[in-house]
Amino acid sequence: MILQYVDIFSGGETKKIKARITTEHSASSYGQPVVVLDDGEGLNAESWVLLGYQVVSATKAEAELMERWLKNLYAMLGIAGNPAAALGRRGGLVKSERKTAAVRENAKKGGRPKTMRDRKHYEDLLSRNQDATVGFALAADAIYAARHGVFTPGDRVGSEWREIARDLKNRYGESLTVDEVRKEMEEGMDVKL
Repeated sequence: MILQYVDIFSGGETKKIKARITTEHSASSYGQPVVVLDDGEGLNAESWVLLGYQVVSATKAEAELMERWLKNLYAMLGIAGNPAAALGRRGGLVKSERKTAAVRENAKKGGRPKTMRDRKHYEDLLSRNQDATVGFALAADAIYAARHGVFTPGDRVGSEWREIARDLKNRYGESLTVDEVRKEMEEGMDVKL
């Protein structure tokens, strides 16, 4: 397989290297996979994280072993999923005087603004992403906005939105094309409530 990393000793240059992943290495324990570099040494977790290693290409068998290796790596680091996402969450949890002051100011103005999306928002979103596929839940949001002029996240608990989403999933599966969403928005859906 091919890996890439940021070489911090050469000015942050991105480098690509060949590696292999195997359970047949002296560093492997109880059948756990080991990433082996060209020099025969195993790649450790600290280097993977600190040097920003990424898989550029791998065979299906290598990808399956790599998934096991990464799961083990994340478990050792105390992270359930993606480490970057976990670090971002931790950063978001940090409290500061500046953050506290901003919360107080927002509270004086009525709190966090409500997220409301109108039909035009969804039409613009669809026109900017012509080749995208749209998950059935987002499509249901757009159709609800087309019917009622606006959609808010609180609408998802209502029976009408759930019926729209259920109907879309039954007819289209997990995702729709942009044209299918547009058609549903134009026609409105004949949902029996």
